[in-house]
Amino acid sequence: MKYTKIHSYNLAGRIIWQIKALRDIPSFNVKQGDIGGWIEKDENLNQDDDSWISENSKVYDDSIIFNNSFNSKSLKSFSIIHFYRW
Repeated sequence: MKYTKIHSYNLAGRIIWQIKALRDIPSFNVKQGDIGGWIEKDENLNQDDDSWISENSKVYDDSIIFNNSFNSKSLKSFSIIHFYRW
């Protein structure tokens, strides 16, 4: 596990959760215990890589952050963010 859900918030009838890092993510200068952004469900942020969302970001609906990506914006409805290292 990379994060845990710590606070919930009602966003227009949808419950979203703020996350907290359970481990360091050095590529984005995230330390264990740092507070991240908000997700609606676990599928919004990949647990198996170093992807992360910043504290003020909200990612929900079918949006997905994966492939070692960092997101600092709010995303909804089928947004897919991924990053390829060359």
